[in-house]
Amino acid sequence: MFFKNTKKSPDELLEMIRPGSTNPLGLQFYQSLKENLPNTDEANSLREILPEELKKLSPTEYFLSRLISLPHYALWIDAMTTMETIEIPVKITSHLQNISNACDLLMTNESFETFLRYVLHVGLFMNK
Repeated sequence: MFFKNTKKSPDELLEMIRPGSTNPLGLQFYQSLKENLPNTDEANSLREILPEELKKLSPTEYFLSRLISLPHYALWIDAMTTMETIEIPVKITSHLQNISNACDLLMTNESFETFLRYVLHVGLFMNK
């Protein structure tokens, strides 16, 4: 389950989720959490647990009971998943821009053009 792979306490995870930072937890955590969110009946039963009984729960149940106490928790998790998936194309775009700039520099570099001309002449000479 998503909780066992993190090696963090439920309270630490909640503190990482609250500011909306996706970097420490990653896309896989948010996707797994989204898949394992409690349904309406489960959420209602978790809300009915008294505060003094929370520490008796398993770490996963404790985490989920604390998570559902956050306002709009399901929407928040969905937004974090979306933010993490959108960030990947943005990173690729910056790398593509760097490659494009490097190609432009090569296309306008006279020394590189001269070098390629010599390579062409050597290749033609070797084919004779």
